[in-house]
This record gives sequence, structure tokens and C-alpha cells, in this order.
Amino acid sequence: MKSRTFAAVERLWNRNYCKVMTANFALFFAFYVLTPLLPLYLSENFGATKDVIGLVLSGYTITALLSRPFSGYFVDTFPRKTVLMVCFTAFAIFFAGYLAASTLLMFTIVRTLHGAPFGSLTVANATMAIDVLPSSRRTEGIGFYGLSNNLAMAIAPTIGIYVYDLSRSFELLFWIALVLAFAGLAVDGTVKTLPNKTLPNKTLPRPLPAGRGVYTTSEEKNAATRKEKNAATRSNYSPPFREGQGEGLGPGEGLLRLDRFFLLRGWLLGANMLAFGFSFGVLSNYLAIYGKEELGMTSGTGTYFMLCSIGLMVSRLLGSKALRQGRLTHNAGEGMCISLVGYTLFILVPTLSSLLTLHSSLLTYTAYYGSALLIGLGNGHLWPAFQNMTICVARNNQRGTANSTILISWDAGMGLGILVGGVAAELMGYAAAFWAVVLVNAMGVATYFVWTRGFFLQRNLNDTVH
Repeated sequence: MKSRTFAAVERLWNRNYCKVMTANFALFFAFYVLTPLLPLYLSENFGATKDVIGLVLSGYTITALLSRPFSGYFVDTFPRKTVLMVCFTAFAIFFAGYLAASTLLMFTIVRTLHGAPFGSLTVANATMAIDVLPSSRRTEGIGFYGLSNNLAMAIAPTIGIYVYDLSRSFELLFWIALVLAFAGLAVDGTVKTLPNKTLPNKTLPRPLPAGRGVYTTSEEKNAATRKEKNAATRSNYSPPFREGQGEGLGPGEGLLRLDRFFLLRGWLLGANMLAFGFSFGVLSNYLAIYGKEELGMTSGTGTYFMLCSIGLMVSRLLGSKALRQGRLTHNAGEGMCISLVGYTLFILVPTLSSLLTLHSSLLTYTAYYGSALLIGLGNGHLWPAFQNMTICVARNNQRGTANSTILISWDAGMGLGILVGGVAAELMGYAAAFWAVVLVNAMGVATYFVWTRGFFLQRNLNDTVH
């Protein structure tokens, strides 16, 4: 009977985990169905220039970035289910604002404000996914959780572009995003959490260790206490999630401190992630307009995102074994090198074709779509490894802060990429913008192997990963 109970507890694909993944798919589908078409929407409907498009779209990422530290604090301090539902409701409602925005200024305001609930929601939902996972399957489960993002990224841009080609209606796309966001909200509303009474000083009762009884001397009691503290710090065990005031916060830990908003123990991991967010920010936002204006490809964006997401999903499946084995640094290093090759291939072949007057459509298309697979494969290894590494340098009561830290860094990089990419494209052309991507990405790879890898290994609190 005990073995059957243990197997049920340790099951990866439990009902709540599947619900959280489904809701995550819905929220990212709503996001990605619009992302590749918004530059075209701003250009065609409001006559926005390239630099203005970059400024308008970067506002979303900036507010998402600003909301991350507070969302991590709220998720770790207040009932997570409540925080999750409030954020998801606000995120869904903002899609109605796009339908009401009739001027560029109104659209800019709505788009910028929309980033705040998105930033908070992704932190809350990811933290909820960690909570409903069994501790022994957590690193593997975090990797699979990203598959819901990847699947949305694979099909949402393609469906969005297909719907637009058929209807020529951006309003229809806004309605699709609105409906799917509310669908995700409904699914997350059914996730079951265990209620917990709030105790004074935000301190939760700790379980009595097996074998503990009456100590004959104070030395025995002190030695046992020290042993328990060391085991709790170094182990990967965490109690089942109970909705309440964080997880085991000790006295004074609920106070407003910087490390309640940003995980200081993982600052270099976050700084390193900036480079990879920058690269994908430029690519994801300027791919459609670059393909149309520079390569003459009017219908290749959806296929590109689909191939990129296929690479992401294949990478998650192939990398799950390494995650189970705790090979986080290996996965991260392998992924970023593959991505760097992809980003380089994306811009190198068109540049050489232009310089050498080689007009080979086959070569251009091969490099274009081949880069999508490589970038997908690389990011699929990189992202779960970095997320797990950040969680592994945090205590159990800092999961929300750890998630927000890595997402803050990704958003900051994305925002810089959108802003700098738009300005660079306006002043020097899209080729210069994408060469900047290669340079920044290469700097990120070098930083990881020279500093970040050792930084993580020195601060890692989980002996089962390396």
C-alpha cells in the first residue's frame, strides 16, 4: 500500500500539473498569435516608422520587466492561487483594449500596460507548476513545462498569419487572443491547492523528523538541530504546496528586502540571460518585416516559428534525460553554442550572397529555415537549464523570486533587443541589427564559460545537480 501511495505522489503528469500546463499554453498562444503581426499592424494601420514600432513594442516588455520583482514577492508572500487568478484576469481583459484602441497613442498605452499582468502571470503560473510537481521530478518537470510555451509558439504565429491572410482583419485576431486568454483563466481556476492557516510571524510548522525524541543532553539536541538545518539547506526536498503565506518563511523573512524582489544569489545567471533575451527579442519581433522587405518572403514567418518551436520541443524531449541526471551546466553550454550557430547562419548567408552577388534562393531558404531549427534546439536546452540553475541557488521559500529573476533578465534582454533592433534597423538597416544579435549572443556564450558556470557551482544548494 505504501509503495502505491509513493508512486502516485511521485507521478510527474498529475492532474494539477497538466492543468497548469494547459493554461500556460493558452496564455502564450494568446501572446504569440499577435507577436509577428503587430509590426505590420502598426505600419499599415497607423503608418508607424521602424523606430516608432520598436518603441511601441518595447513598452510591453519594459512593464513586464518592472512587474517581475513585485510578482515574485507577491507569489512568495500571499496565497499563490489568488495572485495567479488576479493576474490572469487582468491579462485577459487587456486584449479587449486592443479592440478599443483607435489611435497610435491609445494602442501604445494599452500595449505598454498589458506587459504588467503578463509579467506577473508568467511568474505566478510557473511557480504554481513547480509547487504541484513532486520534488524528485522537479528538474525534469520544469523542462517539460516549457513544452506548452513551445507548442504555442509553434502553431500560434502560423495560425495568426493564416487567419490574417484569409480575413485581412486584425480585429479577428484580437478576439481570438481574448477568448483563449479567458479559456486559460478558466482552466487555472480548477487547479486544486491545499488550504493552510496563516500563522503568526508568517512561520509555518516544520515536520518532526523521523526518529526524533527526547534528548538526554543539550549537546545531543544541538547536534541534531545542526544536522537538520544542514540537511534542509542542501537537500532537494520541499513540502507539498499549501496555499498560504509563502513556504516556511522564518521570522523576519517576510520583510521588504531586496532579495525578496531579485535573487541576489543568482545575479550573474540573470545578467548572462540578458544576452540571450536580447538575441531572441530582435529575431521574434523583426523577423516578419525583415523577411518581407529584405528577402522578399511574404509567407515564411509562420513556417519559421513552427520550425523553431519544433526544434524547441525536440530539444526538451532529448534533454529530459540530462535534466533527470542533473546535468544542468552541460545542457546550458550545449544549448547556447547551438543557438549561436543558428543566429550566425541566419544573417551570414544573406550577407555573403549580397556581397558576392550570389542570388541562390535555395541557399537563402536553407539558411533561413535551418537557423530556425538550430535556434529552437539551442534555446530548448538553454532555457530549462538556466531556470533550474536559478531555482537551485534559491531556498524553497524563494521559488517565486527565482522564477521572477530569470524572467526579469529575459524580459530586460528582450526589451533591449526590440528597442536597439528598431533603432539599428532605422539607422543602418536590418542586417546591422541582426549582426548585433550575433555579437551580443557570442558575448553571452563567452561569459557563461568564463564566469557563470563556476558561479553557479559555487552557490548550488542542490547536491543532485551540477
